[in-house]
Amino acid sequence: MTGMTPTVPADKRPAPLGSASPSPLRPIEIVVIAVSTGGPSALEVVLPSLPANFPVPIMIVQHMPRLFTGVLAERLDRCCPLVVREAREGDEAMPGTVLLAPGDAHLEVVRKPDPEARTIAHLHQQRPLNNCRPSADYLFSSAARIHGAGTLALVMTGMGVDGLNGARRVHEAGGVVLAQDQATSVVWGMPGSVVAAGLARRPLPLAEIARELNVRVNAGRPRTASTESAIPAQATRTTPAPQREEIHGLL
Repeated sequence: MTGMTPTVPADKRPAPLGSASPSPLRPIEIVVIAVSTGGPSALEVVLPSLPANFPVPIMIVQHMPRLFTGVLAERLDRCCPLVVREAREGDEAMPGTVLLAPGDAHLEVVRKPDPEARTIAHLHQQRPLNNCRPSADYLFSSAARIHGAGTLALVMTGMGVDGLNGARRVHEAGGVVLAQDQATSVVWGMPGSVVAAGLARRPLPLAEIARELNVRVNAGRPRTASTESAIPAQATRTTPAPQREEIHGLL
């Protein structure tokens, strides 16, 4: 993997920042996130700004070694209204819950063979993709296969191109692809590759991501007191000091 900043072709440069893009025809059913270098601090900005009643499940691939992902999940769980835990085989993807891929295991979503056809986590040890295990391409592609246009994929700060092919599958299925902007990314390799491919037209500053997720996920749902409260005012959190990530071997 390299940390080179992708060049964005002139005809694929992002539109100016403004209001959120029109909502998809199908309501969002799941949010999947890819993040690597700079990820723990970025997640500590985004996830605490999401409400406990966030109406869909979130699954995350953070490139980290085994054991460190469990520590990260515990840390995020302490600072978030959401329930955050390291994913286990067969865990049900539930609203208000965040499942983090364990280090050295790929995470996918599958349908449980029961009358309700619930979405559950599946872990496996297939070969690394993009030199990564876990790989966001596995997670994104499985979400596109199971949830189709109901998938929202977010690519955040990180080195390399993991998540690009999976984001393409989400885009082809009619889902939503978002990417963090260059200015607030520690490394713009992963989100930059998605922007360069024309899959995410509006790169988002880190402080705007939580609000964008709330707007997108609540679009098309009945407007109630709970959904109104799920769209917070502009996030005001600041990114925690990067040195906090040294314990995870990411810097």
